[in-house]
Amino acid sequence: MSGEFPVYSYMYTLRQFRRINCVKDEEIDDFVNSVAGKNLSIRDLDLLAHGYFKGGEEFREQIKSGKVLWGLKRMKETVPKQPIARNWNVGCCGISKPPEIHAANHL
Repeated sequence: MSGEFPVYSYMYTLRQFRRINCVKDEEIDDFVNSVAGKNLSIRDLDLLAHGYFKGGEEFREQIKSGKVLWGLKRMKETVPKQPIARNWNVGCCGISKPPEIHAANHL
Protein backbone atom coordinates (compact mmCIF):
# COMPACT_ATOMS: atom_id res chain seq x y z
CA MET A 1 0.00 0.00 0.00
CA SER A 2 1.18 3.48 -0.78
CA GLY A 3 0.09 6.66 0.99
CA GLU A 4 -1.62 7.04 4.30
CA PHE A 5 -4.93 5.62 5.45
CA PRO A 6 -6.38 6.26 8.93
CA VAL A 7 -6.30 3.25 11.21
CA TYR A 8 -9.71 4.23 12.62
CA SER A 9 -11.30 3.97 9.16
CA TYR A 10 -9.63 0.65 8.52
CA MET A 11 -10.70 -0.82 11.86
CA TYR A 12 -14.23 0.51 12.12
CA THR A 13 -15.43 1.27 8.59
CA LEU A 14 -13.77 -1.40 6.47
CA ARG A 15 -13.93 -4.20 9.02
CA GLN A 16 -17.74 -4.21 8.89
CA PHE A 17 -17.67 -4.96 5.16
CA ARG A 18 -15.21 -7.80 5.63
CA ARG A 19 -17.13 -9.30 8.54
CA ILE A 20 -20.76 -8.78 7.54
CA ASN A 21 -20.65 -8.59 3.76
CA CYS A 22 -17.83 -11.09 3.19
CA VAL A 23 -15.78 -8.65 1.12
CA LYS A 24 -12.47 -10.19 0.07
CA ASP A 25 -9.14 -8.84 1.29
CA GLU A 26 -8.17 -7.94 -2.27
CA GLU A 27 -11.24 -5.71 -2.59
CA ILE A 28 -10.37 -3.96 0.68
CA ASP A 29 -6.79 -3.45 -0.55
CA ASP A 30 -8.05 -2.05 -3.87
CA PHE A 31 -10.23 0.48 -2.03
CA VAL A 32 -7.46 1.51 0.38
CA ASN A 33 -4.96 1.93 -2.45
CA SER A 34 -7.46 4.04 -4.40
CA VAL A 35 -8.19 6.53 -1.60
CA ALA A 36 -5.02 6.48 0.54
CA GLY A 37 -2.97 9.65 0.74
CA LYS A 38 -5.77 11.90 -0.53
CA ASN A 39 -6.26 13.75 2.80
CA LEU A 40 -9.87 12.61 3.13
CA SER A 41 -11.73 12.89 6.42
CA ILE A 42 -12.96 9.80 8.22
CA ARG A 43 -16.53 10.78 7.35
CA ASP A 44 -15.59 11.07 3.65
CA LEU A 45 -13.86 7.68 3.75
CA ASP A 46 -16.96 6.20 5.37
CA LEU A 47 -19.18 7.58 2.60
CA LEU A 48 -16.84 6.37 -0.13
CA ALA A 49 -16.56 2.91 1.42
CA HIS A 50 -20.33 2.50 1.50
CA GLY A 51 -20.58 3.54 -2.14
CA TYR A 52 -17.66 1.34 -3.14
CA PHE A 53 -18.81 -1.86 -1.41
CA LYS A 54 -22.59 -1.45 -1.56
CA GLY A 55 -22.93 0.57 -4.76
CA GLY A 56 -22.71 -0.50 -8.34
CA GLU A 57 -19.78 -1.50 -10.47
CA GLU A 58 -19.71 1.94 -12.16
CA PHE A 59 -19.03 3.64 -8.83
CA ARG A 60 -16.31 1.14 -7.96
CA GLU A 61 -14.59 1.60 -11.32
CA GLN A 62 -14.64 5.40 -10.99
CA ILE A 63 -12.91 5.19 -7.59
CA LYS A 64 -10.34 2.68 -8.89
CA SER A 65 -9.55 4.98 -11.82
CA GLY A 66 -8.75 7.84 -9.43
CA LYS A 67 -12.01 9.81 -9.60
CA VAL A 68 -12.34 9.93 -5.82
CA LEU A 69 -13.74 13.46 -5.73
CA TRP A 70 -16.39 12.48 -8.28
CA GLY A 71 -17.43 9.59 -6.04
CA LEU A 72 -17.46 11.75 -2.95
CA LYS A 73 -19.60 14.39 -4.65
CA ARG A 74 -22.02 11.75 -5.84
CA MET A 75 -22.34 10.21 -2.39
CA LYS A 76 -22.89 13.58 -0.73
CA GLU A 77 -25.66 14.34 -3.23
CA THR A 78 -27.49 11.07 -2.55
CA VAL A 79 -26.95 10.52 1.19
CA PRO A 80 -29.22 12.53 3.51
CA LYS A 81 -27.36 15.00 5.71
CA GLN A 82 -27.56 13.60 9.19
CA PRO A 83 -24.96 12.66 11.76
CA ILE A 84 -23.52 9.17 11.59
CA ALA A 85 -24.49 7.38 14.80
CA ARG A 86 -21.55 5.39 16.09
CA ASN A 87 -21.02 3.64 19.38
CA TRP A 88 -24.35 4.75 20.78
CA ASN A 89 -25.77 2.87 23.70
CA VAL A 90 -29.41 2.00 24.09
CA GLY A 91 -30.69 4.06 26.98
CA CYS A 92 -32.91 2.93 29.80
CA CYS A 93 -36.02 3.74 27.76
CA GLY A 94 -34.78 1.87 24.70
CA ILE A 95 -33.76 5.11 22.96
CA SER A 96 -30.30 5.35 21.48
CA LYS A 97 -28.17 8.02 23.08
CA PRO A 98 -24.60 9.19 22.50
CA PRO A 99 -22.19 7.62 25.04
CA GLU A 100 -21.58 10.91 26.85
CA ILE A 101 -25.32 11.52 27.40
CA HIS A 102 -25.93 7.91 28.43
CA ALA A 103 -23.05 8.09 30.93
CA ALA A 104 -24.23 11.46 32.29
CA ASN A 105 -27.64 9.98 33.08
CA HIS A 106 -26.01 7.33 35.25
CA LEU A 107 -23.76 9.47 37.44
